[in-house]
Amino acid sequence: GLIWGLIIFNLDRFIVTSTGKGDGTEAITWQEFKSAIPRIVMGMIIALTISKPVEIRMFKTEIDVKLHEEQLAQQAEYKIKVENNYKPFADAAQLEITNRENEISAKTKLRDVEQEKLNTEIQGKIGSGKEGDGPAAKSIRMSLDRLQKELDDLKISNGKIIEEKKKERDEWQLKIKTELNKTEQVAAGLDGLLERIRICHRPDVAGGMISFFITLL
Repeated sequence: GLIWGLIIFNLDRFIVTSTGKGDGTEAITWQEFKSAIPRIVMGMIIALTISKPVEIRMFKTEIDVKLHEEQLAQQAEYKIKVENNYKPFADAAQLEITNRENEISAKTKLRDVEQEKLNTEIQGKIGSGKEGDGPAAKSIRMSLDRLQKELDDLKISNGKIIEEKKKERDEWQLKIKTELNKTEQVAAGLDGLLERIRICHRPDVAGGMISFFITLL
């Protein structure tokens, strides 16, 4: 602040000393006005340069409230973008895992039903009504062995795919987590001088007329 004050002070001092002397009369001649133009222009620039930090300091509380609201909105928007960009891939991998696991589960249920059927047949509760491993039981056992082999093969084939998809899903979820952790950094980036000036000029914070009169002063 002190350095900036010295810069403005010396700029203004330089303009005053370089304006030159008048002709000694009270009337403002065209030559005098032309020599004053650089100072008028520089004075406007200095007024704008000085007034903005003053406005930001005067309305700091109001600006901080609005800035926090915008940061929260920015976080929410960034979160939606992250989920839209990455979550479908993680969900697709999880869906594939679920489908493959359901296939194994369905085949396991068929195997279990056939196993229960074999047990019941051996006990003589169905079929011939005789206990023991008869022709009917052997036929059921063949079907059971076939289902068991299909289940074993399915577990091997689907197991490989499930492991691959779990790895893929975890990678996408890690990406989502990493990107979501950046939301605070993204929001913190919305805290520059230009952003505060923009908020300060909003009608519900300082308003255009207040800003104009501060600059004019």
